[in-house]
Amino acid sequence: TYCFTMSSRFEWKIEGQLLKRMLQTNNGEYHTSKSFQISNTTFNVIVYPNGNNQHSIGSFLVYIQIPWQDWVESMVIRHSYDCKQTMINCTYINTFNAESTMFGLHNRKIL
Repeated sequence: TYCFTMSSRFEWKIEGQLLKRMLQTNNGEYHTSKSFQISNTTFNVIVYPNGNNQHSIGSFLVYIQIPWQDWVESMVIRHSYDCKQTMINCTYINTFNAESTMFGLHNRKIL
């Protein structure tokens, strides 16, 4: 068992051309942030600006994704989401593993 605690912050500003593209995104289409690292682990933020299925049309869904690392069995991660414009602030604790590599703010509309 390997245990460590790290803290980091990643901010993805959605404005200008990116905002225009997101506003025109169809249901099921997504955008991916540039990768960022915490310790030796790479992360991405993935957003579905118009939901990822018929039940979430009109929702702005946000996920954190870890391309799975073969050297670790599982990883417990605390991740938070903030949207200043809508005053949403959520924190989750999830166990990432080979079968579950993506978690996030998926059952709430933030826009």
